[in-house]
Amino acid sequence: MTVAYLGGVLLVFLLFPSFFLTNPSFQGLMAFFLVIGIIMFFLPLNSLHKKMQAEKSDNQRALGHQFLRMKQASQAHSGDGPVSVDKVENPIVELLRLKDFEITDRKLASITYMAL
Repeated sequence: MTVAYLGGVLLVFLLFPSFFLTNPSFQGLMAFFLVIGIIMFFLPLNSLHKKMQAEKSDNQRALGHQFLRMKQASQAHSGDGPVSVDKVENPIVELLRLKDFEITDRKLASITYMAL
């Protein structure tokens, strides 16, 4: 829609170049339409930017809760006693979860949104 609008402004400018150069009121009107077109282009991007920031903060919060659960589970499983298969498997599974958590955290941290 914005491209069509700005294309229309450009078309009017190209159809009446001599009138544009001689009439200051026409220049003001064209400048006004140009400014309105630029505002119409950036206004929807602002709301989209806010939604993306909210989604990122929600994902970071969920990742923090996941880390706390993993930490609590690891503390519950750690204990002294005889060595068993479960005690060998649990740290390996926990390391895999931590690596998956680290990968997810890095992906989330790499998501950056330009501030408008």
